[in-house]
Amino acid sequence: MQGFGYIFHRDAQSTHPPLLDPNAIDGPFELFGLQVVPVPLQHGPGTTCGYRIGPFAYLTDCNGISPASLDALQGVATVVIDGLRWTSHASHFNITGAIDAVRPLQPARTILTHLTHEVLHADGCRLPHGVEFAYDGMVIEL
Repeated sequence: MQGFGYIFHRDAQSTHPPLLDPNAIDGPFELFGLQVVPVPLQHGPGTTCGYRIGPFAYLTDCNGISPASLDALQGVATVVIDGLRWTSHASHFNITGAIDAVRPLQPARTILTHLTHEVLHADGCRLPHGVEFAYDGMVIEL
């Protein structure tokens, strides 16, 4: 709200209507007929929230997954996770860290997202079996 207030409300100088309605996330909720379970994640010195939808998990803007959150993610088949770049970063997983973080979950498919311009799509050949880079327009069936 502080940095991007213009997307939540209209003021006298606005030339467009608000773009988003803020909603507090304080537990599981339903979206499009599916139960969405928030999963707390580490993001640098703070926290952020990932989401589990059945056998799918979306974990971005993070650099740590607590044991309790790993427990909540057991049984997921597909994980989309922050894998910013090959080198380390203070508040995001690097590619190797993301792969290591989800290894205990043994997902069939791991998709690395939040990639920087430092990551070439051709680098996908360096990834282990079952791990791939996300790309614009990617569709994942739930």
